[in-house]
Amino acid sequence: MNRTEQLQDRYVKVGSVNTRYWQAGDSDSTVILLHGGGVALTCTLNFPELVDRLILVSSAGLGKEINFLLRVTTLPGLDKLFSSPSRSSIAMFCKQAVYDSKLITDEVVEEFYQMARLPGAAKATLNVGRSNFNIWGQFYRPIAQRLPTIVAPTLIIWGRQDPMVPVAQAQNAIETIPNARLEIIEECGHWSPIEYSQKFNQLVLEFLSRLA
Repeated sequence: MNRTEQLQDRYVKVGSVNTRYWQAGDSDSTVILLHGGGVALTCTLNFPELVDRLILVSSAGLGKEINFLLRVTTLPGLDKLFSSPSRSSIAMFCKQAVYDSKLITDEVVEEFYQMARLPGAAKATLNVGRSNFNIWGQFYRPIAQRLPTIVAPTLIIWGRQDPMVPVAQAQNAIETIPNARLEIIEECGHWSPIEYSQKFNQLVLEFLSRLA
């Protein structure tokens, strides 16, 4: 892609979640980065003709269990709390998500803090969460029952010590999704793209190039 090329905003709507994506280059192939594996799975199941391959990273939608910190965000009345986050609350959440809390530097906290303060960020975060789970757990059955119908080659990446979504759900998915491959990263929490960025990028690029 030419550096001066303007990326045009495009959108895909899954349930109540409207996700922006971009397409660049001369290929007809599109890579869509969706925040939330449950959204990506729903998109794949509802629009299979649009998905050539699928990558799930510590994905929601594959089992009932999910960390209490995530479940509590779905309670009514938390909109104001999320609309005015503090750096300390951001730091606490980030450190809960990773295996090695030393990775969460002041710079990382500041980056997440600034993203959390963007217009509409709180509403989007709550919307994604409430579309995937409630205080009792994940809405996984509608997805889990249809996993065998996924025909796209699928790469599943998970941290062995993921504190947010249990790695056992990845094990279940690999037994259910045809043509799926599972990569478990040791000493890794929920954010493998941050905790092991080089290994994560290598896995993704190899998967995409092998199927090109």
